[in-house]
Amino acid sequence: MRPHARGAHDGRMTTNTFQEFFSENLAEFGWHLSPSDLPDAHTYGDAMVHLARWWDSIDPHNRDIFRTCDFSQGLKDKGYFATFPGLFTLIAGNRMGAFDATINDIIACGRRANLQVDEQADPVSDVLEVVG
Repeated sequence: MRPHARGAHDGRMTTNTFQEFFSENLAEFGWHLSPSDLPDAHTYGDAMVHLARWWDSIDPHNRDIFRTCDFSQGLKDKGYFATFPGLFTLIAGNRMGAFDATINDIIACGRRANLQVDEQADPVSDVLEVVG
């Protein structure tokens, strides 16, 4: 949480969105997407499930062969990034060295963002407004 810029003694706090936390978490891995380039948590989750189902449909032997391949353009062409276009940027080039490692790090960033949103304290009200 970060204090609202309106004044040091007004007692108001702002909260971060899923997209803001997700952007910050991705930056820790070297990815740079602004919060406005990221979908809401539900859309993000649906996009990742869709992608994971495709990856999991590949048998283990072929996954081992394909692991270091860059599937980003083919997945984009098949509509896998339609609801989350920024996912193309994250997956392109297998930044973490292998497709599954890259996906796992993106998932970790999203899970952490969900937890961070849930762990935020409720905004603090101005005591003077409450008691007069």
